[in-house]
Amino acid sequence: MKKLYLFIVLILFSLTMTDVLKSQTLNRDLWETNGQVFSIAVDGDYTYIGGDFRYVGPRNAFGAKLTTSNHTPDLRFPEINGSVLTASPDGNGGWFIGGEFTKVGGYNRNYIAHINSDGSVDADWNPDPDNWVTVIKVNGSDVYAGGWFSSIGGLTRNYIAKLNNTNGQADTNWNPDADSDVKTIAISGSDLYVGGNFSEIGGKSLNRIAKLNTTDGKADSSWNPNSNGEINIIVISGSDIIYGRNV
Repeated sequence: MKKLYLFIVLILFSLTMTDVLKSQTLNRDLWETNGQVFSIAVDGDYTYIGGDFRYVGPRNAFGAKLTTSNHTPDLRFPEINGSVLTASPDGNGGWFIGGEFTKVGGYNRNYIAHINSDGSVDADWNPDPDNWVTVIKVNGSDVYAGGWFSSIGGLTRNYIAKLNNTNGQADTNWNPDADSDVKTIAISGSDLYVGGNFSEIGGKSLNRIAKLNTTDGKADSSWNPNSNGEINIIVISGSDIIYGRNV
Protein backbone atom coordinates (compact mmCIF):
# COMPACT_ATOMS: atom_id res chain seq x y z
CA MET A 1 0.00 0.00 0.00
CA LYS A 2 2.87 2.36 0.81
CA LYS A 3 4.46 1.65 -2.57
CA LEU A 4 1.17 2.44 -4.36
CA TYR A 5 0.82 5.69 -2.39
CA LEU A 6 4.38 6.70 -3.25
CA PHE A 7 3.77 5.91 -6.91
CA ILE A 8 0.64 8.12 -6.99
CA VAL A 9 2.53 10.97 -5.28
CA LEU A 10 5.32 10.76 -7.86
CA ILE A 11 2.80 10.90 -10.71
CA LEU A 12 1.06 13.94 -9.23
CA PHE A 13 4.42 15.65 -8.67
CA SER A 14 5.46 14.92 -12.23
CA LEU A 15 2.20 16.31 -13.65
CA THR A 16 2.49 19.42 -11.49
CA MET A 17 6.08 20.08 -12.56
CA THR A 18 5.11 19.55 -16.20
CA ASP A 19 2.44 22.24 -15.92
CA VAL A 20 4.90 24.59 -14.21
CA LEU A 21 7.53 24.07 -16.88
CA LYS A 22 5.02 24.58 -19.67
CA SER A 23 3.90 27.86 -18.13
CA GLN A 24 7.40 29.36 -18.16
CA THR A 25 8.49 31.70 -20.96
CA LEU A 26 12.15 32.38 -21.62
CA ASN A 27 13.05 36.02 -21.03
CA ARG A 28 15.31 36.79 -23.97
CA ASP A 29 16.16 40.22 -22.53
CA LEU A 30 17.91 38.60 -19.55
CA TRP A 31 21.63 39.22 -19.59
CA GLU A 32 24.04 36.33 -20.10
CA THR A 33 27.47 35.27 -18.89
CA ASN A 34 30.43 33.89 -20.83
CA GLY A 35 30.94 30.99 -18.44
CA GLN A 36 29.23 28.65 -16.00
CA VAL A 37 26.98 29.90 -13.18
CA PHE A 38 27.26 27.79 -10.01
CA SER A 39 25.08 29.68 -7.54
CA ILE A 40 22.13 32.11 -7.53
CA ALA A 41 20.65 34.10 -4.63
CA VAL A 42 17.76 36.57 -4.65
CA ASP A 43 17.50 39.50 -2.22
CA GLY A 44 14.60 41.85 -2.84
CA ASP A 45 15.04 43.45 -6.25
CA TYR A 46 18.54 42.04 -6.72
CA THR A 47 19.77 38.69 -8.02
CA TYR A 48 23.31 37.64 -7.18
CA ILE A 49 25.15 35.07 -9.28
CA GLY A 50 28.51 33.42 -8.93
CA GLY A 51 30.51 31.08 -11.10
CA ASP A 52 33.27 30.71 -13.66
CA PHE A 53 32.59 33.76 -15.88
CA ARG A 54 34.24 37.07 -16.71
CA TYR A 55 31.43 38.82 -18.56
CA VAL A 56 27.81 39.65 -17.74
CA GLY A 57 25.88 41.63 -20.33
CA PRO A 58 23.20 41.70 -23.04
CA ARG A 59 22.63 38.67 -25.21
CA ASN A 60 24.36 39.36 -28.55
CA ALA A 61 25.48 35.98 -29.83
CA PHE A 62 26.46 36.00 -33.52
CA GLY A 63 25.31 39.58 -34.15
CA ALA A 64 24.85 42.94 -32.44
CA LYS A 65 24.05 46.54 -33.35
CA LEU A 66 26.13 49.35 -31.85
CA THR A 67 26.49 53.04 -32.66
CA THR A 68 29.59 55.12 -33.35
CA SER A 69 29.11 56.89 -30.02
CA ASN A 70 27.85 54.05 -27.80
CA HIS A 71 29.37 50.58 -27.48
CA THR A 72 26.34 49.14 -25.64
CA PRO A 73 24.44 46.69 -27.89
CA ASP A 74 20.96 47.71 -29.03
CA LEU A 75 18.65 45.22 -27.27
CA ARG A 76 16.06 45.57 -30.05
CA PHE A 77 18.39 43.81 -32.50
CA PRO A 78 17.03 40.26 -32.97
CA GLU A 79 18.77 37.13 -31.76
CA ILE A 80 20.51 35.07 -34.46
CA ASN A 81 21.23 31.36 -34.11
CA GLY A 82 24.30 31.09 -36.33
CA SER A 83 27.31 32.93 -37.72
CA VAL A 84 26.78 36.23 -39.56
CA LEU A 85 29.26 36.47 -42.44
CA THR A 86 28.07 39.69 -44.08
CA ALA A 87 25.86 42.71 -43.46
CA SER A 88 24.79 45.61 -45.65
CA PRO A 89 22.66 48.66 -44.74
CA ASP A 90 19.30 48.88 -46.51
CA GLY A 91 19.44 52.68 -46.76
CA ASN A 92 16.51 53.16 -44.36
CA GLY A 93 18.15 52.34 -41.04
CA GLY A 94 17.76 48.58 -41.41
CA TRP A 95 20.12 45.80 -42.44
CA PHE A 96 20.40 42.84 -44.78
CA ILE A 97 22.44 40.07 -43.19
CA GLY A 98 23.79 36.78 -44.53
CA GLY A 99 25.64 33.82 -43.07
CA GLU A 100 25.20 30.33 -41.68
CA PHE A 101 22.08 30.93 -39.55
CA THR A 102 18.59 29.41 -39.90
CA LYS A 103 16.60 31.56 -37.46
CA VAL A 104 16.48 35.32 -36.80
CA GLY A 105 14.34 36.86 -34.07
CA GLY A 106 11.96 33.90 -33.92
CA TYR A 107 11.53 33.72 -37.72
CA ASN A 108 12.83 30.83 -39.80
CA ARG A 109 15.36 32.51 -42.06
CA ASN A 110 17.82 30.36 -43.98
CA TYR A 111 21.15 32.13 -44.46
CA ILE A 112 19.77 35.59 -45.33
CA ALA A 113 17.37 38.04 -43.68
CA HIS A 114 16.23 41.66 -43.60
CA ILE A 115 16.11 43.47 -40.25
CA ASN A 116 14.06 46.67 -40.11
CA SER A 117 15.26 49.90 -38.50
CA ASP A 118 13.22 49.17 -35.35
CA GLY A 119 14.93 45.80 -34.87
CA SER A 120 12.03 43.71 -36.13
CA VAL A 121 12.53 41.02 -38.76
CA ASP A 122 10.97 41.77 -42.15
CA ALA A 123 8.18 39.19 -42.32
CA ASP A 124 7.70 39.64 -46.09
CA TRP A 125 11.34 39.29 -47.19
CA ASN A 126 12.51 35.68 -47.31
CA PRO A 127 14.60 34.60 -50.34
CA ASP A 128 15.26 31.25 -48.59
CA PRO A 129 18.54 30.14 -50.24
CA ASP A 130 19.61 26.52 -49.90
CA ASN A 131 23.12 27.29 -48.60
CA TRP A 132 25.31 29.97 -47.02
CA VAL A 133 25.33 33.60 -48.08
CA THR A 134 28.80 35.14 -47.74
CA VAL A 135 28.37 38.61 -49.26
CA ILE A 136 25.53 41.12 -49.71
CA LYS A 137 25.62 44.48 -51.49
CA VAL A 138 22.67 46.85 -51.88
CA ASN A 139 22.26 49.07 -54.93
CA GLY A 140 19.01 51.04 -54.94
CA SER A 141 16.13 48.57 -55.03
CA ASP A 142 18.45 45.66 -55.84
CA VAL A 143 20.14 43.35 -53.35
CA TYR A 144 23.07 41.37 -54.72
CA ALA A 145 23.94 38.18 -52.84
CA GLY A 146 26.80 35.75 -53.28
CA GLY A 147 27.74 32.54 -51.56
CA TRP A 148 27.38 28.79 -51.81
CA PHE A 149 23.73 28.50 -52.83
CA SER A 150 22.16 27.00 -55.96
CA SER A 151 18.65 28.27 -55.28
CA ILE A 152 17.47 31.63 -53.94
CA GLY A 153 14.51 33.95 -54.32
CA GLY A 154 12.37 31.20 -55.82
CA LEU A 155 14.72 30.52 -58.75
CA THR A 156 17.75 28.38 -59.58
CA ARG A 157 20.73 30.67 -59.13
CA ASN A 158 24.27 29.35 -58.81
CA TYR A 159 26.40 31.23 -56.27
CA ILE A 160 25.17 34.74 -57.16
CA ALA A 161 21.82 36.46 -57.57
CA LYS A 162 20.04 39.81 -57.77
CA LEU A 163 17.09 40.07 -55.37
CA ASN A 164 14.26 42.56 -55.03
CA ASN A 165 14.59 44.55 -51.81
CA THR A 166 10.82 44.46 -51.16
CA ASN A 167 9.71 40.87 -51.80
CA GLY A 168 13.04 38.99 -51.93
CA GLN A 169 12.35 37.45 -55.34
CA ALA A 170 15.26 36.78 -57.69
CA ASP A 171 15.52 38.82 -60.88
CA THR A 172 14.38 36.55 -63.72
CA ASN A 173 16.64 38.27 -66.28
CA TRP A 174 19.85 38.44 -64.26
CA ASN A 175 21.74 35.16 -64.00
CA PRO A 176 25.58 35.15 -64.24
CA ASP A 177 25.48 31.41 -63.35
CA ALA A 178 28.91 31.06 -61.72
CA ASP A 179 30.47 27.62 -61.52
CA SER A 180 31.79 28.08 -57.96
CA ASP A 181 31.32 30.26 -54.91
CA VAL A 182 31.27 34.07 -54.90
CA LYS A 183 32.90 35.67 -51.84
CA THR A 184 33.00 39.42 -52.51
CA ILE A 185 31.07 42.04 -54.48
CA ALA A 186 31.79 45.70 -55.20
CA ILE A 187 29.58 48.06 -57.20
CA SER A 188 30.64 50.95 -59.40
CA GLY A 189 27.89 52.54 -61.51
CA SER A 190 26.50 49.91 -63.86
CA ASP A 191 29.37 47.50 -63.17
CA LEU A 192 29.48 44.77 -60.57
CA TYR A 193 32.93 43.45 -59.64
CA VAL A 194 32.87 39.98 -58.09
CA GLY A 195 35.51 37.66 -56.66
CA GLY A 196 35.61 34.09 -55.44
CA ASN A 197 36.64 30.65 -56.63
CA PHE A 198 34.85 30.50 -59.99
CA SER A 199 36.37 29.95 -63.43
CA GLU A 200 33.19 30.67 -65.39
CA ILE A 201 30.70 33.47 -64.79
CA GLY A 202 28.46 35.72 -66.86
CA GLY A 203 28.88 33.45 -69.88
CA LYS A 204 32.68 33.83 -69.98
CA SER A 205 35.73 31.92 -68.80
CA LEU A 206 37.16 34.21 -66.12
CA ASN A 207 39.28 33.06 -63.23
CA ARG A 208 38.16 34.15 -59.73
CA ILE A 209 37.46 37.80 -60.55
CA ALA A 210 35.12 39.39 -63.07
CA LYS A 211 33.19 42.51 -64.05
CA LEU A 212 29.46 41.95 -64.59
CA ASN A 213 26.79 44.22 -66.01
CA THR A 214 24.18 45.13 -63.38
CA THR A 215 21.41 45.02 -66.01
CA ASP A 216 21.90 41.71 -67.80
CA GLY A 217 24.50 39.91 -65.65
CA LYS A 218 26.87 39.34 -68.56
CA ALA A 219 30.63 39.46 -68.01
CA ASP A 220 32.99 41.91 -69.69
CA SER A 221 35.55 39.64 -71.37
CA SER A 222 37.90 42.56 -72.06
CA TRP A 223 38.45 43.02 -68.30
CA ASN A 224 40.28 39.92 -67.16
CA PRO A 225 42.90 40.08 -64.36
CA ASN A 226 42.96 36.25 -64.51
CA SER A 227 43.81 35.56 -60.86
CA ASN A 228 45.52 32.27 -60.02
CA GLY A 229 44.09 32.22 -56.48
CA GLU A 230 40.86 32.82 -54.58
CA ILE A 231 39.64 36.42 -54.36
CA ASN A 232 37.60 37.47 -51.33
CA ILE A 233 38.28 41.21 -51.10
CA ILE A 234 37.47 43.88 -53.70
CA VAL A 235 37.51 47.59 -52.86
CA ILE A 236 36.85 50.40 -55.35
CA SER A 237 38.07 53.98 -54.96
CA GLY A 238 37.40 56.15 -57.97
CA SER A 239 38.99 54.43 -60.94
CA ASP A 240 41.21 52.22 -58.77
CA ILE A 241 40.34 48.67 -57.76
CA ILE A 242 42.15 46.79 -55.03
CA TYR A 243 41.57 43.05 -54.79
CA GLY A 244 43.13 40.23 -52.84
CA ARG A 245 42.58 37.61 -50.21
CA ASN A 246 42.42 37.77 -46.43
CA VAL A 247 43.66 34.76 -44.48
